[in-house]
Amino acid sequence: MKKVALLIAIGILYGFDASGQMYYHEGRQICCGQDLLRGNHAALGINPAELGRPDQFMSSFGILQTGINFYSNQLSLGQLFDITLTDNEISEVLLDELTSGRRDGNFKYNANMEASWLAVSLASPKLGGLAVTVRDRVSSTSSMSNDMLGLMLLGQNSTVYQRSTHPLDLLYTGDGTTMNYSHLREAHLGYGRKVFESKLFNLYLGGSVKRLWGIGYFQSSIREGFIGGASAFSQFYNINYGSLKNPDQQFRRKLMNSSGSGYSYDIGGSLSLAAPIWLGWSIVDMGKVTWTDQVIASETSYLDFIETLNEDGLIGSSGFKDEVGNVYDAFDFRESDEFETYLNTAMRLNGSAKLIGGLSISSEMILPLHDNRDNVMNYHPATYVFGVNYRLGLPGNGSANLSSAYFFNKQYGSRVPLGVSVGLGRVVSFSLSTPDVLTLITGGGKHPFPGFSLAGLNLLF
Repeated sequence: MKKVALLIAIGILYGFDASGQMYYHEGRQICCGQDLLRGNHAALGINPAELGRPDQFMSSFGILQTGINFYSNQLSLGQLFDITLTDNEISEVLLDELTSGRRDGNFKYNANMEASWLAVSLASPKLGGLAVTVRDRVSSTSSMSNDMLGLMLLGQNSTVYQRSTHPLDLLYTGDGTTMNYSHLREAHLGYGRKVFESKLFNLYLGGSVKRLWGIGYFQSSIREGFIGGASAFSQFYNINYGSLKNPDQQFRRKLMNSSGSGYSYDIGGSLSLAAPIWLGWSIVDMGKVTWTDQVIASETSYLDFIETLNEDGLIGSSGFKDEVGNVYDAFDFRESDEFETYLNTAMRLNGSAKLIGGLSISSEMILPLHDNRDNVMNYHPATYVFGVNYRLGLPGNGSANLSSAYFFNKQYGSRVPLGVSVGLGRVVSFSLSTPDVLTLITGGGKHPFPGFSLAGLNLLF
């Protein structure tokens, strides 16, 4: 449902003669490989053990790091851009496209955005590596039955409503609908170091902690004719609360702060073999956020929602802040008590091997560890990546990487990410990648997955 979203990456290149890899993280593809992680702040969120793997003293400061991606299974590339990047009214053409009933399955929309405000690392072979990042990350994931989508957009004028003869005919038309939006700000501190060394292999371990501030959250799901949901937004959003005109004054006094807070933890290990082979594992995002301020929740019958419908529908534009008030009213959201949401805890298994020259191959599995998707922020299903990287030396101790991969999960299907990074000695580096080069070439048909990951400048000193 919302238009928003996120994605960036901190693609850093330091010119090491190491295997390269495309890393997937929260909807984004990060370029390029172990050059990206080894002793650098980009290891945070992927594998903190990599902070302890520098072959010499290094430090970095990252700026201009931002990005975005978005996906839909029923919109063209142009329509997807319009819904995500503008607050425009929904055009008649798009309205007809969304409510024509010409496609099977739920309407799906996903968006991710990230902005790193601070990214600093300091590492040495003897003492290990320490890194700090401060970032905002936003995620929006929606899956809505086509009948429900028609009711939201056209109300009583929708096809499913016109065909019904009694409200009970509509009781299960919304089943399977889920809407989830989250915005977190986090300060992330991690440390990794070598813990064992031999002629055959080196072992590295690492861990990190994140302080989390919840800036905004919305979740709603429909099952067996009942609607449930919870929401909390800070003043940053200036949300339209519909008929909830006078929220509790206690909430008002705290609106300048975040609406929730919590902690999260990552742990990881990596094994560097005598041969040019690297293996890694990590468990990331072990934590939760407790939402305490400006909390509202819904628990109502789907038939009550049907009774609120009129001939205009609930949603007339892609402006989230304005339209969400109509959803609050229709789903009977009311002031409520605090609640908890969990991060998308996942296990990551990585491996890479150098072949000949600058050519290397890699693989990665990301396995979610939570079963209850409704209560998980930024849920991503099991993901599998098989990649290839080519490293080319440049004059003046510089280098360049070109990385690509075959990527698959049930949310986005099969994709071909592509990324390039350029490093100018040990002074500065630049990285740019896209989650699906085929979308850029062909437009993606009705399953586009556009986006970019940019590390504009990484200063090395």
